[in-house]
Amino acid sequence: MLEDIDFEVREVITMKEAIQKVNLCPACGACPEVAVYDHEVWIGEKGNLAKLNKEEWNQLVDQIRSGALRKIEE
Repeated sequence: MLEDIDFEVREVITMKEAIQKVNLCPACGACPEVAVYDHEVWIGEKGNLAKLNKEEWNQLVDQIRSGALRKIEE
């Protein structure tokens, strides 16, 4: 998935190995991916990437775990 992003961004990201990667649809490989590195997290897909630093990511995880962020009800 990250191999499809712009060259300059890909070059910066792939200089180090991701600690954890989660593809939201592993069957097709075209869906958004979460790639966790030592000090940053990249979320998204080609042409639509967001970068969170370690503090932002940890805050997001804390908000999910505390129940402040929940699933969208159908």
